[in-house]
Amino acid sequence: SGLTGQVKQAVPESATGMVHPPFLSKLEKTSENLDDAIKLGRATLFDKSAVSQQKALSFLTSAAQEIIKNMPKSQGSGKGEGQNQKEDNKNDKKNIMSISELMNMLKNLKNDIDSLTTRQKSLNEEFKENMNFENAESEITRLEKKQDQLAKDTISALDKIPNIFNKTRLPLEIKNAGDFMNKSKNSLSKSNLSESMTYGKEAHLSILSAGDIVNQLMRQVASEQINAIANKAESLANQQSDEAGKSASMAQKGDPEKKAFSESARKTQEQISVETDGLMKMAQQVSENFRDSFPFSANEISDAVQQNADIKPTMKKAGNALLYNKLDKAADLQNKASQKLANFAEQIKTAKKGIPKISQEELLSLLEKINNARSELDASQDQSKKEKGNPSEKAKASKVASAIGQSIKIVGEDIENTELTDMGRALTNMVFDDKAERDFTAAKAILGKTEAIIADYLLKFEIGRRTDFRRKTSSPPEKYKNHVKEYFKALSSE
Repeated sequence: SGLTGQVKQAVPESATGMVHPPFLSKLEKTSENLDDAIKLGRATLFDKSAVSQQKALSFLTSAAQEIIKNMPKSQGSGKGEGQNQKEDNKNDKKNIMSISELMNMLKNLKNDIDSLTTRQKSLNEEFKENMNFENAESEITRLEKKQDQLAKDTISALDKIPNIFNKTRLPLEIKNAGDFMNKSKNSLSKSNLSESMTYGKEAHLSILSAGDIVNQLMRQVASEQINAIANKAESLANQQSDEAGKSASMAQKGDPEKKAFSESARKTQEQISVETDGLMKMAQQVSENFRDSFPFSANEISDAVQQNADIKPTMKKAGNALLYNKLDKAADLQNKASQKLANFAEQIKTAKKGIPKISQEELLSLLEKINNARSELDASQDQSKKEKGNPSEKAKASKVASAIGQSIKIVGEDIENTELTDMGRALTNMVFDDKAERDFTAAKAILGKTEAIIADYLLKFEIGRRTDFRRKTSSPPEKYKNHVKEYFKALSSE
């Protein structure tokens, strides 16, 4: 396929023989799901398209890991099993580090998008405040310059998207936001503040959606980081178990054989110890990186590292036992170290439970979209009354209901709330016909009910967060609680 060809071209020439079947298979799956997503999107089956997009992203991430894992090793002669193992360990470390770098890139992008969202929202408020001063040329010029700069900053954010995510909807949403900002600027150049405000609202919604996608990607990459650490711990546990078996077996041999074995086994034991120490440091760093975005997971990882701090001393004792040819004792210590590593891997896996199915930022984003949809429905309803059921207003209302319904349905599926899912589906399928007044009332009633469910979910989420943080830390974060308060305060003042 086209994507497969593009990535093959991107692989260094020296690695042409190193592209492994798992990589090719995952790449083909990526391409297949992307094709499905495009076809479903064109057929306006957006929910099914979104599922295919997520599958494509998952396969693409796995393909990238295969590339990292199978990077070509040096071709020097005489490389033994131990050297191969060292190369594998380096690749494991590179894998974890590359995912960490990806997470940092997404966090930086998220900060930029949050700033763009805030700036566009503030500018929209300025548009609203200046609606009665459309003839104030200096004010229009000032707003035009602000919108122009914001459009440029938004388009420049495209360059900060990690290449692996260029096939998601993220670039499209950012580009859409920039396009709407430019349309808003052009309307200002014609002193059409009303039209500019309309485009400004669309820009705000697009950049909100971009932020939602980044949150989704951050959760996925965080899960990959946790998987990488757990997989590495399991690999080291297996290596340590194998060494324990060898030590136990050699304990029954004669002294000359024991001595030869011990010298080789000590080197392998030292290697495993070094790799384990590096893994623990890497896990602690990931915990620190998670602190702001995924505090529950950060605490679980940090706890796992602290509770298994005795692995390294156990391995050191095993090495000393090998030094003095005490192979039975070495085997016992190696088995203990192996079990501790296996337990560590299981503890790390539980950290995935701390990655929510949806972020609070995404729920707040949905609340903003609901508020905007309500305003648009109100405007269409008023216009429809004035023009006695203007078909264009009914079509516009149907489009608004379908768009917000799709967003609600996806969130309902994410948090496994069937009521939200059903209400989102109802809005998506709503067609404003001759009984449009009834439809407007029903649509706004659904929006109100959705708001109440989301607010309740946010409250319960915050209570759970605060309860856990009282157990884990001394200073629970307040930012989400404040976000919710600000949202409903703004809503009540409109």
